[in-house]
Amino acid sequence: MHKITLSLGIWLASVGLAYADNRIFPTDILNQWEVDAGASASYQTLSTDFRISNSSATETRKITTENVGVRLGLGAGWQIGASLHYVSRDAIHTKWKSSGNSYDYKNSYSQNPQFWAAYGIVNDKDNPFSLVGEFMVSPKTTDFAHSYGAKLSAGWESSETLKLYSIYSISRNNDTNTTNRIEIGAYKDISDGVTLIPSVEYSAFRATNYFHSAGQYGISLSANVQLAKNTYLIPTIVNYGNTPVKTKDDFFHADSMHNGMLISLGIYHLF
Repeated sequence: MHKITLSLGIWLASVGLAYADNRIFPTDILNQWEVDAGASASYQTLSTDFRISNSSATETRKITTENVGVRLGLGAGWQIGASLHYVSRDAIHTKWKSSGNSYDYKNSYSQNPQFWAAYGIVNDKDNPFSLVGEFMVSPKTTDFAHSYGAKLSAGWESSETLKLYSIYSISRNNDTNTTNRIEIGAYKDISDGVTLIPSVEYSAFRATNYFHSAGQYGISLSANVQLAKNTYLIPTIVNYGNTPVKTKDDFFHADSMHNGMLISLGIYHLF
């Protein structure tokens, strides 16, 4: 009897895997009235050496963030979504080299919610190429400036087990900070329930009235691990570095060793 029960459980699990579905790929568009949702928690560490006037210091920062989001398919190639972001711990440790004095600062805060609408410009399931445009806005509901932006995502189905993608986005807030970002990656199925997602990215921060332009580059590895029908666990690890950051009057300067790591664990479900 135990063998029969075990065999039945394995068979049911395999059926669930066979009929699993998701809309996780960057150019996927939900069908009309389809809903999916996701939640994640991330832990980020970063460090930098910086100088203010003639005094130099080393700063380390540890950030814990929680995110939740939901999307709805409207049909005719359209979908909308919303997400909330909360930083439950932002701990900064600063040590001044000249005096040896150290200072610690801790804070927690909500970030602005984000709303977006996306349209499948090329959304034919029989076409290996796909293209999606998206507009995003984060209204000012906290102490952070409101922001808005646009994104263009392209996908290519190279084979049944490999999809390639690229994403270009631009964002701007009312503090006149503008960011251009490009990401290139792949979705590679390594089994019926596991997909690996390696990617590289680069963000360019345009100069402002006070700061010179700067950049950030990173490499990441993520995975979609199926837990149940239409439900996935998504672990991610990101390593990134920054180019030097400095003000135009040279009062503040952070060197190019400004770097960090982010570890995230998310869960996704298609209803």
